This record gives sequence, C-alpha cells and structure tokens, in this order.
Amino acid sequence: MGLDRFVVWTDQQPTREEIGKVLSNFFGGAATVEWHNDRYMCQLHGVNTFPFNGLGNRAEAANRERYAPPFDVRFIEIVVSEDNLDIITRMQDEYTNCVAQGLQDMFCRYWRAGTSL
Repeated sequence: MGLDRFVVWTDQQPTREEIGKVLSNFFGGAATVEWHNDRYMCQLHGVNTFPFNGLGNRAEAANRERYAPPFDVRFIEIVVSEDNLDIITRMQDEYTNCVAQGLQDMFCRYWRAGTSL
C-alpha cells in the first residue's frame, strides 16, 4: 500500500535543484538520489524488514511475503510540482516510512510549509 505525505508551500518555494541538494545532504551515503522526469527517486541501502519478525505475530507470514523480492528494495519517491511536494512510499517497511515522515517534517520546518492529506 502506498502512502503520500504532502508538503504544501506557503510563502517560499524551493527550486528543484534546492530540493535535490537537500535530499543529497540529508541522505549522505545512505541512499542514491536520482532525478526521473517529475520526481526524485531515493533508493535507500538495505532491504525491507519487518520489526516484529520472530515474535509470533499473526501478520508475520503475510509480511514476509509482502517484503519478498521484488518488493524488498527500500525507496522513496518525491514528486515535485508547482505548489507542493508529494513524498511517496509504496509497499515500504517501518524504517522507510519513518524516514519519509522525517523528510516531510524537515521540509515543512525549513520552508515554513504546511501539510495536507
């Protein structure tokens, strides 16, 4: 299941290049950041994990299947549009979703932007 996190610009709006610079600075060596058409693709190193593995959780078997190849790659898409950013995770694990939420918080804080569902 995909999850969208929107950053809605108010007064200031960064350029595409500024967004790319922030992403490169944020991830450092933890992800590969590339521009593709209308979005940045950020592929995080490592594969999806399920933090509750081994706890006898009823969802454990379903999550092993969910995060099996080819869905085991961790990535975040950042779609750049005129008035917002859409930070998207698709079929991602807890770690990737937490990183994406941190990106939304960081962009909102620095550019004094809002969020939207």
